[in-house]
Amino acid sequence: MDGSSNPGTWGTETGKNSKEERHCDANKVGDSSACCECPAGAVCKLGTTIESMRIKDGFYRHSRASAQTFECRHPNACAGTSTDPESDDVEKMRLEGDELCRVGFTGPLCSTCNDDYYLDGVDEVCVACDSKEAAKQSQSASKEILPIVVGVVFTLVIVVVAAVSMPGSVQDWYNRKVERIMTVSHHVTILIINAQLIVNLQTVTVFRGGKPFPEPFATVVRLCEIFNLDAFAVFRFGCVAGGFNYITKLYTATLSSIAVVIIIFLRRLYKVMYGGIVWDGEEMKFMFLLMFFTLPTTSMIIAKAFACVEFENGEGGVDKFMLVDMTLRCDDDRYTGTHIFAVSMGFVFPIGVPLAAYILLWTRRREIEARTTRLGGPELNVLSFFFRTYAPNRWRTGVVEMLRRLMPCWLLLLQHSSRVLLVALFISFLFLYGWREIMPCYDASSDLLGYASGWFVVTCILGLLASATMDDQVLGTSEEVVAWFLVLINVGILGLVAWLSARYDKIDIYDEREFGPGGTGAEAEAEAGAEAGSEACAEGQSAGATTTNGSGGAARPTARPKSTSFLEESRKSKTHKARRRRSGGFGVSHRSNRAGAAVAPAPAAAPAPAPDQAPGPGLVPGPVPVPGPAPDLRATVEPGPGAVS
Repeated sequence: MDGSSNPGTWGTETGKNSKEERHCDANKVGDSSACCECPAGAVCKLGTTIESMRIKDGFYRHSRASAQTFECRHPNACAGTSTDPESDDVEKMRLEGDELCRVGFTGPLCSTCNDDYYLDGVDEVCVACDSKEAAKQSQSASKEILPIVVGVVFTLVIVVVAAVSMPGSVQDWYNRKVERIMTVSHHVTILIINAQLIVNLQTVTVFRGGKPFPEPFATVVRLCEIFNLDAFAVFRFGCVAGGFNYITKLYTATLSSIAVVIIIFLRRLYKVMYGGIVWDGEEMKFMFLLMFFTLPTTSMIIAKAFACVEFENGEGGVDKFMLVDMTLRCDDDRYTGTHIFAVSMGFVFPIGVPLAAYILLWTRRREIEARTTRLGGPELNVLSFFFRTYAPNRWRTGVVEMLRRLMPCWLLLLQHSSRVLLVALFISFLFLYGWREIMPCYDASSDLLGYASGWFVVTCILGLLASATMDDQVLGTSEEVVAWFLVLINVGILGLVAWLSARYDKIDIYDEREFGPGGTGAEAEAEAGAEAGSEACAEGQSAGATTTNGSGGAARPTARPKSTSFLEESRKSKTHKARRRRSGGFGVSHRSNRAGAAVAPAPAAAPAPAPDQAPGPGLVPGPVPVPGPAPDLRATVEPGPGAVS
């Protein structure tokens, strides 16, 4: 085959029936001796043929008989054709398949690690399980971060729980600060939920062919992957079990969770035989807590089973592989069984768990709505984790939040990253609007943090869209500007958490004067509005500022529009804060009024006259006396002239 005379093209045969034209885009340069344009990711020198086409660093080609090239999913996975750009020895050049992969990577797109290697999620390189070889592959110690952090957090949790459970100064301090601690824990939960959502949105975008967040924000997101509680990313299962792949991961993640649920239920049924209750006990609380935080990760693993990718094999056909693990084919019997299993697990986890949570909460809705504390009574102890963050009449928000966290799971079913981001943006705006209208949290500070975090998620989605659409040649620094902007917003969210914690007494603590004695926020606001209206009317009359209507009567005074912040509106909506709270128990308030608030003493009752005494003035039978001015209830009432001392 003669070589083309124009760089950037390849092939020599012209005409509609040429074999090159079946594999390429038509030559638009006008070179008469070449029929094809050089594909993206390839280098076409003079004389290039389909067999000798060179592949750039970071790109992949499945077969020498195909001109189809792909950008690799891991930037450090694909090495390109040759380290010697002047070499023309086709037999010694890396031109197809695993030849294009760097050491440790294998499979289509070099997307999988070889046996005895594991993927370092931070550096995105396959590192040898052998420690000496691992040191050669990666100079970073980041692979040790996740196990260390998990171990430290687990140890701290055990120490804190033990200290709080034992009588002493620590327990006394905890009992005094329990309301504040619960509020801070709600703030941490909101941060973890949104971190999971942002990490999974980037995962879905990259999975469907989009770009990740630009640096340095991409590093922040990778470090936040710890909040997904993905044991497969923390522990090197590929180094322990040979042949560990996606199918093994799918079965392990789903069946282990089901096994935990079965074991706990069997234990509870055993206790029922001796007078216990099924929906009770610390093990049930642990089960709900575990399912709450691991559900997004397990659902993401399940949803990835339905995506396949095709590669031209150069022989007129295609090879189909699973997109999540390209060492597994999509056209064999094993995939058929995996597909059926994934469908069944989809009904169990992303559909069944939220539905079961809603049914359990609905059966206890009266107790939840009537609670006067965060956690409610003992009968709600097991389910309290689902609703304790929210106001009594907003318990459904917990299920809605669970569905929002599962949004990336359903977005995996879409085909293109642009559709993924547009649908995610629409759902996020819809969630923000609902949050703004109902203000669902138990505390006003949690409302504000949730609202701000929701806007941060929207900004991150816009950042992914910007990263996918920006032209690097036009604005080379735009992605970096976007990345630093997202980093600054992230720092601002953390600063907001610190500010809300420092202002806890001003934001989340109420006294009787704010609600009225025994009243609700709405009642107090109505009374205040009526009082303000009467005062304004009196001032208008004294100043001659009233207007007349068409019939000559006095018109109503015009009310000035009153603008309030989101935080002020949220505080007014927390009518459950006006309810009296009993002391004692985890999560129960120990102070219902702000420190220093004075409560008016009850008025003293006037003594009744003795039977043998003559009635005094005002007690003589006859016409009812005209009542005098109302007594001041804030002072003790002295005996009147008609009372016997």
